[in-house]
Amino acid sequence: MESIAILEKPHALCIPFPSQGHINPMLKLAKLLHHNGFHITFLHTEHTHKRLLQSIGPDPLNGLPSFHFRTIPDGLPPTITRTNSGRDTPFLSQSMSKTCLAPLRTLLSEINHTSSSNVPPVTCIVSDGVMSFTLDAAQELGIPQVFFWTTSACGFMAYLHFRHLIEKGLIPFKDESYLTNGHLDTVIDWIPGMKGIRLRDIPSFIRTTDPENFMLNFLISETERAQKASAIVLNTFDALEHEVLAALFHYQNCLMYTPSARFNFSSIRKGFRTFWAVTESPAGHGVFHWQLSAYKEMDPGRYGLQQGWDNNSALEGYGGVHEPNYRVGGSYDDRRFHDERYTRDNVYQRNAFDRTF
Repeated sequence: MESIAILEKPHALCIPFPSQGHINPMLKLAKLLHHNGFHITFLHTEHTHKRLLQSIGPDPLNGLPSFHFRTIPDGLPPTITRTNSGRDTPFLSQSMSKTCLAPLRTLLSEINHTSSSNVPPVTCIVSDGVMSFTLDAAQELGIPQVFFWTTSACGFMAYLHFRHLIEKGLIPFKDESYLTNGHLDTVIDWIPGMKGIRLRDIPSFIRTTDPENFMLNFLISETERAQKASAIVLNTFDALEHEVLAALFHYQNCLMYTPSARFNFSSIRKGFRTFWAVTESPAGHGVFHWQLSAYKEMDPGRYGLQQGWDNNSALEGYGGVHEPNYRVGGSYDDRRFHDERYTRDNVYQRNAFDRTF
């Protein structure tokens, strides 16, 4: 009876883009799903999983039979030198969009052969918003596809309007002088929910003189395909980005949800379109989760330790969640801190789930 119950659990295949700023939010979302009764398969690239094992050892999830790590190749050739930074993004985006669907199909077939896998069949795919190739696999299986955009709602709305910026002749730039001649101060007053912004406030992927720039066109394609998903999840909450969220809810053709402090999860079964229903916390408050860049140093002389670590007062009434692998004044790979009062374990209680790198 117990084995039958296990095979009837909803099963979410969670697929983050292989970058720390994407993996950590997806891991937190996977933990929420797991806490609410889902079997989780968390899909890393082989390179990312190797780094994980180097950091925390070979058995990070002992005692959790319903939370599994699996891997697929990212398709990058050995000749590509990995920087493990944002500079890898174009290479990874291009490679994975072209090569990862086939190994994903193989993995899904293996998992869904329940007699040998001993896990429930996958009932939904939750992937990063910039990995829309997963939509093809979900459609082939007839299961819901959920895209998790780990950027802000404003960032997602801006990506949705990249094509309009091109149509209005604002991008690509005519030449490099457009970076300094005041063009970036052009007011953009027609994006819903984003009043008073300038061109310089749009994500920097627009700053190119090449109309064939890969990342510019890739993001246009990914945001357009996102509208075919069963649902979109945004890494924000209503009180922080109310106007743009209201605009997005009317703009999109699919369901959209923003994580709040408490979820009421619906069971996902084959053919279900609803992903989950979101409820407010008892006090009407959410969790303010900010994430300092994983790849850039924070200058303590400019920002200061208190601003870096003591941001709980940033929004009154909202709890703070600190990025666990960040240190002030140096690389995230360096585990030392300038002030031991602000060590990682003092600021953020870490466990096997949080120690991604």
